[in-house]
Formats: sequence, C-alpha cells, structure tokens
Amino acid sequence: MFLLEASRKQASPGKQKALIFVYQLKLAITTKNISLRNMQLTTYVKQNDKQQLVNLKKMENQIGLQKAYADKMAESLNAYLSSVQVAYMNVRGYHWNITGNQFYLLHEKFEEIYNSLNEMADEIAERILMLGVSPVHAYSKYLKLAKIREKENVSTSKETVREVLDETRQLLKAEREIVRLASENGDDGTVNLITGYIDEQEKMIWMLSALGK
Repeated sequence: MFLLEASRKQASPGKQKALIFVYQLKLAITTKNISLRNMQLTTYVKQNDKQQLVNLKKMENQIGLQKAYADKMAESLNAYLSSVQVAYMNVRGYHWNITGNQFYLLHEKFEEIYNSLNEMADEIAERILMLGVSPVHAYSKYLKLAKIREKENVSTSKETVREVLDETRQLLKAEREIVRLASENGDDGTVNLITGYIDEQEKMIWMLSALGK
C-alpha cells in the first residue's frame, strides 16, 4: 500500500488511475483466492466430520454398543449359555432318576429348576442376538464351551442336591463376571437380565443348602 501511494504521487493522473485499478484487481483476486480456500477447507472439514461419524457408527452395533465390546460380551454369554444348557440336561436327569425318602420334594423342585434354566437359555440367546451375534445352538458346542460338565447316573438325594449346588455356584460365578464386564461398558440391558438370575441363584443355593443340613 505504501509503494502504491508513492508510485501514485510520482505518476501522472492517467497512470495513477491505472495503478489504482491494478491494485484493486490484485486485491480482488487475493480476496477471492482466500474465500475459495476457506470454502475448500470448510468442505473438507464437513466431509471429514461425516466420515468420522460413519466410522463411529460402524464401530457401534444395532443397539448402540461398541462392536468390539459386544463381540466380547457375546462370547462370554455364549459360554454361559452353554453352561446353562448342560445344567438344564443334568437337572432333567436328576428329576427323572431321583430316589429315596425325599423323592417327591426333590422331583418337584428339580422340575422347577430345569424349567427356569430353559427360560434362561431362551432369554440369553435373545440377548446375544441383540448384541449382533448368533447364539451357539449345537449341543456338541455346548459341551466344548460349558464350564459345567454333563452328569450321568446321579440319583440319591444327597448326590443330586450336591450336584445342583455345585452347578448353581458355577453359574453364579459366571453371572457375576458378566455383570462386571457389562457394568464397565454401560450395557444396562445385560446387567438387568443377569442380575435377575443372580437373585434367583443365590436364593436357590440358600434353600438347597438348608435342605442338606
């Protein structure tokens, strides 16, 4: 601007107008270039934000949980489901084969327990599906994944109650681990589902332990 002013003072009126026109033209071009660069930068930022949003959505499953977490939880739930299914078949066996003077009491109680386990299996499988993963549904896989081993030829009152207590404690341990992981990741749905089972398992352990005394 200083150079333009000096040049203009030294120039004739005609040249002064020409100098002013050239300066204004350069200023307009510079302003337009800056505006264009700003527009390009704004467009880039918007596109980048959109891509980040797309990437974030890809990281989440259908119910808004992080996919990496959901896969990990589904793996834990599938192992838990497997234990529930094996426990279900074990308790059916205890129900069928129970003998002794507590036959009627335990026969009815075991039926109640395996019906509860059957309902649990259905609810756990549905939760796994909500997480975006397929639940295990082959008994051969249950046997590989389950912490509970299948039992045969258990028939006395003392043996059956002992086995049910042991299996229930194993389920309870798995339930607490699942709740801990779910709580750390804001998975309220899984927490609510499993804490209900914990209440039932704790009460059943208390009742069956009293029966064995």
